[in-house]
Amino acid sequence: MSDTVIAPPAEPEPQKSGGGLKVALGIAGVAVLALAGVGAYAWTQLSGGGTQPHDVLPADTIAYARIDLDPSASQKVALLRLVDRVPEIAEEIGIDDEDDDLRRVLVEGVLESSCDVDYDDDVEPWLGERLGVGLGPDLEDEQIRIAVQVTDEDAARDGIATLFECAGEEFGIAFLDGYAIVTPTQDEADAAVEAAGEGSLADTEAFAADLDDLGDDGLVSVWADLEEAGSLVSEFGFGLGFDEELADTGGATSVFLALRAGSDSLEIGGFTRVADEPETPDVRGLGDLPDDTVAAISVVGAGEYAVELYEGFLEGLSGFPFGGGFDDGAFEEFEEFDPLEGLTQDEIDELREILGDDFDAIYGDGATDPLGGGLFDDGLGFDPEGAIEEFGTTYDLRFPEDLESLFGDALTLYVGSTGLRELPTLEGPEATERLSAGLVLSGGAGAADLAERLVAAVTAASGIELVAEPTDDGAVIATNAEVAEALTSDGDLGSSDAFESVMAGGGPFGGFFVDVAAIIAELREADPPEDVDSFFDDLSIVRAVGVSGSREDDRIGFSVKVSFTDE
Repeated sequence: MSDTVIAPPAEPEPQKSGGGLKVALGIAGVAVLALAGVGAYAWTQLSGGGTQPHDVLPADTIAYARIDLDPSASQKVALLRLVDRVPEIAEEIGIDDEDDDLRRVLVEGVLESSCDVDYDDDVEPWLGERLGVGLGPDLEDEQIRIAVQVTDEDAARDGIATLFECAGEEFGIAFLDGYAIVTPTQDEADAAVEAAGEGSLADTEAFAADLDDLGDDGLVSVWADLEEAGSLVSEFGFGLGFDEELADTGGATSVFLALRAGSDSLEIGGFTRVADEPETPDVRGLGDLPDDTVAAISVVGAGEYAVELYEGFLEGLSGFPFGGGFDDGAFEEFEEFDPLEGLTQDEIDELREILGDDFDAIYGDGATDPLGGGLFDDGLGFDPEGAIEEFGTTYDLRFPEDLESLFGDALTLYVGSTGLRELPTLEGPEATERLSAGLVLSGGAGAADLAERLVAAVTAASGIELVAEPTDDGAVIATNAEVAEALTSDGDLGSSDAFESVMAGGGPFGGFFVDVAAIIAELREADPPEDVDSFFDDLSIVRAVGVSGSREDDRIGFSVKVSFTDE
């Protein structure tokens, strides 16, 4: 690491202001917007090396966000190909040709109406390609540190001063290894640079291990030490009423995610590190669904939590005035309220004549109950637990036991392409059998019995006749026998190009998949109205969307990915 350079402020050190956090986030927002626009067009070489923001932020940083427009060579090549493949992306962000510097477009767009800042004079001479924002461990002192890569320290000092002067806020600035470290006060800037010189975030064992496991950290990345963040929430609190729940990380120690570009996709991917290696039920993945699947969602391992969620839901309802959930004095103010107060007897008699028998029902004997009939004696007269029990009795459903059977080891919803083009013309319950849709219940005790009862309940409530079939580890519910048969055996969705473009490893840990291009193709066969067809035109650059998970050692991985068409 190069020698530490601490630059004194141009003006005498300002006193700390309560707006420090606002200042820091404000300059971060302007810098991020400025950097975000450079894109592939501003790159002239595939370097991708050099000092990163986490190399110049202190080791006590507990949360960190970074944007890098000089990322790895593979990311640059991928983004170049993506923009060339999907020119709508360039059009959307306002690029006319490859010589455009979108930093100018964005900075001037953001500051045009509020600040007298000239991009050529005040920003371009010093703004680099990387920026990081770090949160220190002292929430009371608003320890926000911004690391902006700069190409000229003197120009950066003057330019950043101009930006803060425009905002009417104070700041501190110091320099380290080609970065301006910007904080709410000068003391904090000096202290941050001194601390980073002794040990940076990149030097910490936890962050270094997380970065290594993340792999390519892409164009944008975000990291947080969840244990430290949880401790701070417990210590300081946010006054939200659920600070205890917010502070409970559920055994997670850190989280890391990155925005990455592929030649035909964009992805937000990463992982959460947990203290104990998670156990995952062995279930069929989304990739085992039929190859005509156009949409699917799967929830894995939720059965054991279903009952807890149900009981928590009922407990939460007890805080509402449904059935005596409040103490005896909760409605005292309302009980003493007389809605007829101020009316003459003649006016009351006229109101009684208008309402007839409803008068007593509304106003009660003493006319002191604003909603009448002694309503506040027993809450609002609605018992949610009793209503659920009555619903279960009507449709032969048992709560909460059936919830555990429903979710089991996995619950998967499938929608196929068959019948989509007929959607605008489908009428009546019997038309449902012309669609391809179904539920797959896996691993839940009593799943087959529950499937039969659910089918009977749907028929009783709506007249729609579904098909239930048992499987080796559960049951399926489908719109017709053909779909039920397809769902009881392994399909080949996992080998389709659309699925592979957005899903990792066949989706055995649950997830979400939508074949956007296939859905649009089917719905367009129904000759949609002009406005709907125009919407399809706008959406036609998207090929598929996928959300998937993975588990490896002490990491729970996740990916949210969008792939694009060739057109």
